[in-house]
Amino acid sequence: KNAIIGSWDGCILLNLHNGNQYNIGHGYDNWVNAVNITPDGKRGLSGLQNFTCTLWNLDSGWQIKKFNRHHTSVSSVSITSNGKQAISGSTDKTCILWDLYSGEELIVLKGHTESINTVSISDDGKRALSGSSDNTCILWDLDSGEKIAQFITSSPINSISLFPNGVFGGENSGEVFFLKADRKLLCPGTPVV
Repeated sequence: KNAIIGSWDGCILLNLHNGNQYNIGHGYDNWVNAVNITPDGKRGLSGLQNFTCTLWNLDSGWQIKKFNRHHTSVSSVSITSNGKQAISGSTDKTCILWDLYSGEELIVLKGHTESINTVSISDDGKRALSGSSDNTCILWDLDSGEKIAQFITSSPINSISLFPNGVFGGENSGEVFFLKADRKLLCPGTPVV
């Protein structure tokens, strides 16, 4: 198993078995804000300060594809469990769903009024969740691009995770929330439909 570490000067692939480190991402020209690995461990996706996402071959460390549709910094990336699609969130207030094989932009999601800080995509690739500095999480239908639900918090959302039973997230205030799929709130925040 491997892990990717992203920073202001590139990415490092860390072998979790032996601790060896390998530089990947030859040609990085800007800060790495977000990273994710495909479930097969063969490719990595990075979100950069220079408005792009880059897909990497983790064996060679070379770039496979570059995705150039955001207008400002990419702050978060998430990959489906089949490794075919990914979603990126940006400070331009949009999320983009990508086909990782063709490089095609599949859908642009708009609905936040401030920067998107974090994204998470469902295992089946049918739904995504975005968390923003506008104090909201939005649950998206990725077939239609429509907003399914919105969750309002007391401060900007820094981190979220979408899983079959609900949503787990953290706010700038230090609060953590858990919202079950039946919309029963187990921690602070206000669910809105």
